[in-house]
Amino acid sequence: MIEDPEKFVKKASDTFDLSSDALKPPAGYVGIHTVALGDWEHYGMNRNGDAFTKDACQKYHNTFVKHGHVFRNHDNKDPKNAIGKIAASTYNEPMGRIELVIWANEKKAAPELHKLAKDGTHSFSMACRVPNDRCLVCGAIRKNAMDPNMCDHIRYDLGKIASDGTAIGTFNDKPTWFDESFVSRPADRIAWDLGKVASVGCGGEPSSIEYAKMANIYVPESVYAEGVPGYEQKARLFKKLAAFERAYFKCDSEGIKTALDLSFMQLSKAASIDVAPSFLERIRELPSTGFLKAASDAGVVFSAPVFFKYAFGRDFGSVADKMTDVMNIMKNGVFSRLEKEGLAREVCSDTYFDVRNVNKQQLSYELDSQLKQAFSVVDPYASDRAIAHMAGDYQHGKISFVKFAAEESQEAIKLAAAYASYVLGSLDNILGSKNFDEDRILALSASQNLLL
Repeated sequence: MIEDPEKFVKKASDTFDLSSDALKPPAGYVGIHTVALGDWEHYGMNRNGDAFTKDACQKYHNTFVKHGHVFRNHDNKDPKNAIGKIAASTYNEPMGRIELVIWANEKKAAPELHKLAKDGTHSFSMACRVPNDRCLVCGAIRKNAMDPNMCDHIRYDLGKIASDGTAIGTFNDKPTWFDESFVSRPADRIAWDLGKVASVGCGGEPSSIEYAKMANIYVPESVYAEGVPGYEQKARLFKKLAAFERAYFKCDSEGIKTALDLSFMQLSKAASIDVAPSFLERIRELPSTGFLKAASDAGVVFSAPVFFKYAFGRDFGSVADKMTDVMNIMKNGVFSRLEKEGLAREVCSDTYFDVRNVNKQQLSYELDSQLKQAFSVVDPYASDRAIAHMAGDYQHGKISFVKFAAEESQEAIKLAAAYASYVLGSLDNILGSKNFDEDRILALSASQNLLL
């Protein structure tokens, strides 16, 4: 951001080959020169697995101006939500990138302009529509996320790097850009991947495993376990978590009969914890993989509501309509449900949230303490929370559970499976690091979503 409007338009006019008058922001707006994206030839694909060729950038960069607005965090469903305008676009050939001049409204974009003035920088993120995309590896065309003819590269490995170094992504040959957003975190990997899961609705192409089940073909455990680090451990934990869920339901229907039942029921009081939005914003500023490693090192396993609020952040509204179904699955026992659906082995072979061998984000003493006190499933923190919740004592055998409801959507089941994968990845790290009371930790982790 250049404070002097005259210097700004003079500098920008050289890049955009436009007159100073055409670039000068109107009263009440601030002019900002941004880089929207880089082309495939210079920068490769982005973290979402998307690639835009030089040819596409040259041909279609002007759609930013023709169709685009400036938004906050991709709140782009209605142009009335815009906090600025896109005044000009250009393809900078020597640098291999699309650059924009945006005009940010001084009032509507006040928080972003304050950060920009204070820090000298701000993150931006673009959005576009495409009629189809094209596999970087084999050139197969995909019409949409539900296209049954999509290739296996896109279906299973989008965004990954193959063992030979090949990037697996998609070319977007005919983009229509319509959004340049101020964002708190660009290329939010967790939210993007979970959003991709949520967008796959009923009627999508089944996986090879699902085809085998439909054909009554037995798939040996070794097919899942081979080449998947830690599969056996996660499969063992999955079975125990499902068993603890069933034990809670048995206590509900038959009453608490043993000291062990009572111990688990008392412990469950420490489980269902919510989180302030300000706290979520704070932890979302940290790199996600490193933070999840640090959190599980602190013994933290988030409940489903906290996990999804953390993962999606301000984009939580994009899946809010699916959360009722997701929480129904949670309240009826997510591991029991996935086991019933035949998805246990698929979840246990998912390594997306495995953090045992990654580098953790260093947390401040204050943040580390807050995480442990609010969310840790290990003692003394879990017991301290249970004691603090004694006033809300549950009556023997009267713990409120929701019995199996109507069929939930496939999107909800897939989101529930993603959450289960997160829990297993965190527990694998927690239980692999110290000699904890495994049953106590698993019982608490299993109970925390039953009391939502």
